[in-house]
Amino acid sequence: MKGWQKINGSDTVIIFIHGLFSSPEYCWKNKATNTFWPNLITQDSRFKNPSVFLSQFYTSPTSNDYGVQECAEEVKGQLTRVDVLGNRAPITFEKIVFVTHSTGGIVARYILEQECELFRDKRVALFLGASPSYGSKIPFLARALSKLTNHQLSSELTWGSEILKDLDGRFRKFLDSKKVNICGVEAVENKAPFRIPFISSRVVNKESAVRYFHSKTIPDSDHSSIVKPDGKEHQSHELLLDLLVKNEFLSKCNDVGLENSPVLFDRYELKHEPYYFERAEDHKLTLMLSHYSLWVCGESGTGKTSSILRELFRRNVNFKYISLASCLECSFHEIFDTILEQMAPELIDCIPTSNINSSISKISEVIDNAVANGSYFLFIEEIPIKNIPMFNQFAEYLFSLITKINGGSNVRVILSSIFQPNSEFRLEQEKVSERLKILEWPRWENKDISQLIDLIRSNLPSDSTLELCMSELNGNPRKVKEKFREMLMEIGND
Repeated sequence: MKGWQKINGSDTVIIFIHGLFSSPEYCWKNKATNTFWPNLITQDSRFKNPSVFLSQFYTSPTSNDYGVQECAEEVKGQLTRVDVLGNRAPITFEKIVFVTHSTGGIVARYILEQECELFRDKRVALFLGASPSYGSKIPFLARALSKLTNHQLSSELTWGSEILKDLDGRFRKFLDSKKVNICGVEAVENKAPFRIPFISSRVVNKESAVRYFHSKTIPDSDHSSIVKPDGKEHQSHELLLDLLVKNEFLSKCNDVGLENSPVLFDRYELKHEPYYFERAEDHKLTLMLSHYSLWVCGESGTGKTSSILRELFRRNVNFKYISLASCLECSFHEIFDTILEQMAPELIDCIPTSNINSSISKISEVIDNAVANGSYFLFIEEIPIKNIPMFNQFAEYLFSLITKINGGSNVRVILSSIFQPNSEFRLEQEKVSERLKILEWPRWENKDISQLIDLIRSNLPSDSTLELCMSELNGNPRKVKEKFREMLMEIGND
């Protein structure tokens, strides 16, 4: 369930970070009322329609020496990278709200303090739900487990542990430095765990839970229920709302207007199918992909990515999306390490690899493991190839990868680039070239552009008229949508 719960054109994103031995599915759900807090926020008009992201980190009784630092690194990666569908990274939003439970609050504070440069030009809000900022005094939650299983994270959550004392001091200095525009609130649990009457100790007492911001004790809440609202009037839900309203995270300028209409989508998802204009090139892509791996080449903004994603979604296959946009000046070894890292982030300790052949071998192993469960498609775009010599060298490594994959016809590699590669492969590459074909992606014809404009107009208000010059559009559907967005924003500002 991790990833985007909702993404739109809002300038605010709410990021949920769960606690110890939990997950996005369990942490925020009230089973009695079947209320899921992230959904509750998207359904509450008072929150002004923010984007919502669910983070997740590895936490289990057998996680061994996977401590606070490792959890923070895992979450930071999710916040800073484009997802498999090409959706923007959460860190790119102007206003960032962290909603955290227990250990999740420690992870959020660690990221904010350690990676403060990422947030320097942002506005940040921090909701700490029963977070043991100075640790927990209940021994069976931490000491016993850490001794029995060498569970580092539990050990680090004990009262006054070295890492928590250090983080507490550094975070206070971070707040005093005002390097980041940050506000926050701390929610305090009211009852002992499991509602056992004769136990008075709370999992996180007030001394540990109230250290940095204004606080509020949530009545009739225990350590778990404090972040499981049963409705819009639950005090945890209202506490978060009050924090964001007071600090103008949900101002009117944050409303999502017509310029973010689904008909103006950038990256395809199945929900966009009614607004997709199908061309002859789409049919050609479908036919070729049924038999070959593909290298699709064409100008930026002509719809390569949307067409490929549409085909993958419609086939309902297991696929992995990789973007090499960050590899413009990278070596080929670094490029293949980036592919490996995005394909299998759990192998991060093995990256960088010793050499490019090692990278290729590990990538092929990941693919072979994935294809064991059925067909597998690897989609790589933004390939930083600038000239023929670069293409020849990249092709050599690519063909080496293809020959190592054991999945055969169950595996497809789809590459996308602006650069148009050679259609003639070298003699030693001819056997592999039988499995990889080049598909040139042309600019749109004027008749197709005209029909796209009609489709967009039919899904926008009748007064959204716009005169478009075909020569300015240059066969580029992205420019069409940009023109409509500009027009709609002007209407909204009038």
